[in-house]
Amino acid sequence: MNRALFAAACALPFAAACGEDDMYADTEPQEGEFAVGEEEDVNDRASTEASGAESAELPIEGRPGGEATLEAPDAQASGDRALLPFTARGTEPGWILEMAGSTTQFEYDYGQQQVRLRTPEPRETSEGIVFQAQDEPFTARLTEERCTAASGMPHPFTVEVRYQDQTFQGCGGEPRELLTGDKWTVTAIGDMTVEGADTPPSIRFSEDDAGGSTGCNTFRAGYALTGETLTIEPAETTQMACSETAMRIEERFLDALDSVERIVIEGDGALTLQGPGASIEARRGG
Repeated sequence: MNRALFAAACALPFAAACGEDDMYADTEPQEGEFAVGEEEDVNDRASTEASGAESAELPIEGRPGGEATLEAPDAQASGDRALLPFTARGTEPGWILEMAGSTTQFEYDYGQQQVRLRTPEPRETSEGIVFQAQDEPFTARLTEERCTAASGMPHPFTVEVRYQDQTFQGCGGEPRELLTGDKWTVTAIGDMTVEGADTPPSIRFSEDDAGGSTGCNTFRAGYALTGETLTIEPAETTQMACSETAMRIEERFLDALDSVERIVIEGDGALTLQGPGASIEARRGG
């Protein structure tokens, strides 16, 4: 497994410095500390000071992830949340809705029929966020209920489009919104239960990359989220020695990360990163 190292090793007497509280705290990063989404060189000062070794800096560049929709010169918002650009899709018959800036395009009947109109102003209703055209028989209703597409990819919105006398149902919004935010704490890796471990692995997704703790070392990895799959690049980690149990968990965790192909988010909010090697199960917070 080819994983780059971005800090000097710490010796076993300093294994306590390998804990998540020191290496990946949920506080604002101080000078020299690791923070997901940074585009600057990473210098793990905490582990360097603990080991007495010189630092080994590693530049991490921002990485693109996912697929772009139509670019919007400005974004409409619901409350404090920007909604546009917004894309939704459905099947039977196949359709796609793209709202960006002042223009909305709706294609249905597998692209055989196309409608282009001015993007309506959104309205907050008890049934969701509604975009209703004034001069076209078009209405799009967005409900903040998690929706799983035919591909298996989860989306943050359930979408209903009404055009003329037809109704179309599907999923919308960026799956990335379901991943980013608070960290995910790992509860199991394949058949290995890690819930209750002194320092279970954790992962936090930013817009461009992911990082967190292996339970011993910190790591960072780029990722790409497409219409059907999630792929995670080989992780770059610190190199510190911890307990035998922590090192065994770390190895299983990194191997599983390398094989991730798709995500599943259950009704209770639990996340599963699935792959042919082993699945990673996680929950928010922790």
